[in-house]
Amino acid sequence: MRFLVLLPIVAGVLMLGWAGYDYNKSGEEVFRSSLDGTEGTLSLPPLDPSMNPLRALLQADYEIEISGGESTAFTYAMKLVGPGDEVLFDINQKHRDGAEDATPTFETKSIDQVLATFSVTEAEAYSLNWTMTPDKAKISQKFFSLRQNVRPLQTNYIIGGAFCVALSVMLLLRQRRRPS
Repeated sequence: MRFLVLLPIVAGVLMLGWAGYDYNKSGEEVFRSSLDGTEGTLSLPPLDPSMNPLRALLQADYEIEISGGESTAFTYAMKLVGPGDEVLFDINQKHRDGAEDATPTFETKSIDQVLATFSVTEAEAYSLNWTMTPDKAKISQKFFSLRQNVRPLQTNYIIGGAFCVALSVMLLLRQRRRPS
C-alpha cells in the first residue's frame, strides 16, 4: 500500500521538476557573455523574428554570509533595447538570501534566473544595458545568455504534478485515519 502512496508523489515531483527545467533550458543558446564589473552595455548579435520566442537568462555565482533572517545579496537591473530605442524588457530586482537559523553561515551559491521571454519584430542589432551591485554577497562570476525558439511554461505538467502531490497527501491522510 505504501508503494501506491509513493508513486503519485514521485510522479508529481518529477512533473514539477521537468516543467521548471524545460522552461529554463528549452530552445538553443545563441548568445552568452560574461558581465565584467558592476555595469555596462552589451552589444548583442543581430536578432531576427525566426528566433522567436527568445528567453533572457542571468547566471551568477556568489559567496554570502547569512546570519538569520533575509538580506539582499545583490541588486540587478537589465534593460534590452532594440531599434528606435524600443525597450523589450526592463527589469530591476533584488536577489535575497536568508536562513531561519540565527547562526551565521558562509555559503557559496549560484542562481540561474529567467529574466524575460520576448519576441523581436525586426532583424536588427540589440543592446543590453545592465548593472549588478553587490550588497551582502561577493559575486565571483556572472553571465547573460539568450536562448532562441524556447517553449512556454508547461502548465499541463504543473497542474498534473500538483494533482499527483495532492493525491498523495489525501492517500496519506486516509491511511492514517484507518484503524490498524
